[in-house]
Amino acid sequence: LLSANALTEDGIIVNIDGRGNRVAASICGPKRTVYVVGKNKLVAGGVLEAIARAKKFASPPNCKRLNKNTPCATLGVCADCDSEDRICRVTAIFDRSPRGMPTKVILVDENLGY
Repeated sequence: LLSANALTEDGIIVNIDGRGNRVAASICGPKRTVYVVGKNKLVAGGVLEAIARAKKFASPPNCKRLNKNTPCATLGVCADCDSEDRICRVTAIFDRSPRGMPTKVILVDENLGY
C-alpha cells in the first residue's frame, strides 16, 4: 500500500525517492501493489509534467518536513541541487505493472499528501 508523487491522466505512475528504497519496494517487494492517490497528484500532461509536479510540489515540503539541508527546503522550490540530503535521486516511472504484479490504483476525490 503506497501512494504516488504523480499520476498522468493515461495512468503512468511517477515516484521519486532519495535512496531508492521506497521505489524499490514497489518494484520488487510485494505480490500485489495498491496505490491510493489524491486528486492533487493527477497531471494533465505526460511523464515530464509528472516529474515536474513531484519536484515542484512534493520534494520541497517533504524536505522541510524531514529537516533536510537542501535548497528546496529553504527556498520552497526545487533547485536541482547536489545536496547530500537530496530526496529526489531515483525516479521510477510505471507504465505497466512490474513482473505482471497485480496493481490497483484508487483515485480519491480529495487532496492527499504532497
